[in-house]
This record gives sequence, structure tokens and C-alpha cells, in this order.
Amino acid sequence: MARGTATAAALSLLLVGCSASPPDGSSGSGSEELVYWSMLTVDEPEVPILTAVFDEFEAETGITVNVQWQGRDVLQKVMAGMTTGNVPDLTDQDNNRLQGLLANNGAARDLSGLYERTVQGEDVTIGELVGDKYDPLTKGEDGAYFMLPFTLQPYVWWYNGANVPSLTDGAPSDWAGMDALLGELKAEGRAPLALDADHTDYDRAMVATAIVRAVGPGKLLEAVEDPTGDAWDTPEMREAVELFVDWAEQGFYAEGYDSSKWPAIQTEWAQNKADLLFLGGWTPNETRGYAADDMAYRAFNFPAVEEGGDTAVPVALNGFAIPTKAKNPEAAEQFLAFLYAKDPMSRLTTETLSLTVRSDIEVPADLQDIRDIVDQNAIYGVNDQVPAVVPNFDTTVFQPATQALVTGRLTTDEFIERMKTEQKQYWELNG
Repeated sequence: MARGTATAAALSLLLVGCSASPPDGSSGSGSEELVYWSMLTVDEPEVPILTAVFDEFEAETGITVNVQWQGRDVLQKVMAGMTTGNVPDLTDQDNNRLQGLLANNGAARDLSGLYERTVQGEDVTIGELVGDKYDPLTKGEDGAYFMLPFTLQPYVWWYNGANVPSLTDGAPSDWAGMDALLGELKAEGRAPLALDADHTDYDRAMVATAIVRAVGPGKLLEAVEDPTGDAWDTPEMREAVELFVDWAEQGFYAEGYDSSKWPAIQTEWAQNKADLLFLGGWTPNETRGYAADDMAYRAFNFPAVEEGGDTAVPVALNGFAIPTKAKNPEAAEQFLAFLYAKDPMSRLTTETLSLTVRSDIEVPADLQDIRDIVDQNAIYGVNDQVPAVVPNFDTTVFQPATQALVTGRLTTDEFIERMKTEQKQYWELNG
């Protein structure tokens, strides 16, 4: 769920549509109610849509939804409340955090029964709608569902079809073709790649995707779990790292990318001052407020290393979980069955440019490419599930190293050696 701009409509709907929850998150009346702590804040574009659904749900069921727009650290608050019993009935976040914080700590309710529940007003179960494509990202080690996915965030190369029309006839399918494209764009006096390198999440996502292309899904995680760090020193790893060493040396990035403050270069991309941006599915929603008048959002998958190689799509899922100590888990499941109906999901897709797990919903033109990319390829968890499985490694080791790599401050040998050394140190402290 991308960040958005505050609107009077959002605030108005929020005030009239939801009961204010007491500061401790507890029930405010004797009537049946559902306490929901959300990762969203009141200024985000999903809020009006969800608020309207809350109103409809209350009118249909008599269950009041007491919502707190907590922001991105919502799960830390949920976990803090697990010791006191002060937890919501429903919460949300991306799959990495839901797994790493809730599921791996035994704090997430098994949602297998929810998947068998019929969607409100439709002759289909939630599980039938979602399918099994996302199971590797929504099931824990025990095989139980710890979350219900809601929106998809595939990481892809975004471009303006009106600004780079040659790509609409065929995007590069391998790294040789990608390098050739970048070289051609630079020769035309353009800035081929947009990147705010201060946003280390984005540096890491791009590098991790290339590594997974080279070694295969699941293999980056295996490399990180090697306590010696030696798994980094392979020809496949070196090939992926060398790609970014070369891009920095060739000057393929927009000027100032290594000293910019997000979203400066992202804004330049949206205004046709740079050509390609590697980012998640929220990109059209996040940038449309300042995009060029001719913006036609198009996207292509990160190319395979060689023609016919792996093309699995790195995907983050935003979705819902029910804490094990929730007081009204049945109300939470009833609401989710209501929310997953075609009408509210269609509104969310259309009005906030959010790609949902319901593939039977017509999507706006700005999302069609990513819908096709997800439907036509296998998927895996963005960053190969490292953040969900190996606590703090991502932020303390991998992100700083990838930032140094993409900004041209490390050679291939230096990056490999840094990862080996710091990973070994990590496991000595955390093994």
C-alpha cells in the first residue's frame, strides 16, 4: 500500500465512517465490534475506500469497526501488546514483516479456516479466489496460513511508454540486451536509470533481484544462511555483482543519484528526465501526482541472465493477519470475507491503482503490464525472503553493502569480501 496525499475526502470519510477507538485499543462499548490496527496513515489513498467498506460492513452486520491508522510500525505495537493482551482483532503489513514478527513468534492465528470461507455475496471461497500461487509467501514453516494477501507489489522496471516508445515493441529479455539498451539511451544523451541511492530498500531490491536471477529463487537466502560467508564467492554471484559495478562505471544512472534525497530522482523519472525505474507495483499510485502530462505507465520484468533463463517475479504482498490473542477473531474473518467481494476490491484497484490478488478484476491501463507479468511468470518473495527469515541481516549487512555497490564505491572483489566478512561476523553474534 503506497503512501499518498491527504485529502479532505479521506479525512471526512474517516470521521463519519469509523468509531474512534480508545487510546488503549480496547472495545469502547458493549456492542459487538472489530478493532483494527492498520499500517496505513490517514493521508493515504486507501483510507477512503476502506472507510466506505467499514460503513457498509457495519450496516450489513451491526459490527462496528474501530480503526486506528497506526502507520508502518504497527506490528511493533501489536507485539508489544501481546504480553498484556492489548491487541487488535485485525492488523496488516507486508508478508516479510508479518512472518518475521508475528508468525515466527507464534503470534499469528492460523487462517486456514478463513481460506475456506465463502466470499460475501459470491459462490466462491476466499481460497479459491486467491489460489495457491502465493502460498510460499503466506504459509509458515508449519504449513498454516499466517496471512491473507490483499495487494501485490511486483518489482519491475517502469518506464513511460510515451517517453521510451521503442520499449513497447519489445523489452530486453537478457542482460546483454539490457546493457545494449542502457548504452543506446546514454548515447542519445539520456539518463537511462533512475535511482535514489539513499533509499537503501531500493538499492537492495535491485541487487537482490539480479542475484536471484543468477543463482535462482531460494539460493540467495541459502547464501545468507551460510555461517562462513563463503557462499558469496561463486561465479554466479560475481556475475550479478559485476552487473552493477559496470552500470556505475558506465555512468548509466541519473546525475546526482548517489547524493540525492528520495524522491528527487524518482520525481525526475516521472517527469521524463530519466528513463527506467526499478520499483514496486505502487509506482503509478505514488507518482501520478507529479508525473509528466504524457505519462503512460509501462513495465517489463527484470531480464533473465541469458535468453530462456529464470524470470520469476520478486513480489511483496500486503495483507491481513489476526493476532492469536485477538478478542473477536470471528468478526475479523467475517469482515475479510466482506472486503474480498468483487465490488470493494474493484473500487480499490480503480481508485487507488492497487493490484489486488483477485485476478478476475479488470485493471486500469496503468496496471495492465504488471498484471500480465505476475500472471505469466512464477513469483518469489522480494529479496528472497531474507528479511523474514534472518532477523536484522538485511538492514545491518546487506542494505549498506548494496548501497555502496550501486554508487560505485566497491569493486566486485570488494563487495564479495565485505559480504563474506560481515556475514561471518553476523552469524558469530547471532548463530
